[in-house]
Amino acid sequence: MATLVLLQGNPPKKKYSLVHVPCIRIGRNVEEDEIQVEDGNVSRHHALIMYDKGQYVLVDLHSSNGTFVNGHPVDTHVLNDGDIVTVGHSMLRFNATVSTAGEDATPGTYIHPEPETRREKKRDKNNSDHPLIPAGV
Repeated sequence: MATLVLLQGNPPKKKYSLVHVPCIRIGRNVEEDEIQVEDGNVSRHHALIMYDKGQYVLVDLHSSNGTFVNGHPVDTHVLNDGDIVTVGHSMLRFNATVSTAGEDATPGTYIHPEPETRREKKRDKNNSDHPLIPAGV
């Protein structure tokens, strides 16, 4: 299970699950189930993380102060286990898998797979292969 842990910033040590999330934004002014960072140096819609072909990809959304991974500025970056993402003065650690022993973060917001769930229910209900529903969903 992939997660992001807010190491430095507000709220501190908050953990976000990225399981079954096709795309999620990071910023000061995002939706309830997205990653909100309370930092004046973070843009309202600063960056996003997309899940694509088994990889999590970080994309800067033309933010004012840029997005950094392990201290290097990035526009797009495939995240690896342990990468440190910096937005404004806030730092988040990407964990490709989570150990059940020795967790160093308190539970935070769970990013739920609501879009996929709705598609699955619709597909099950209609029992048809709708062209807008990806195969295997």
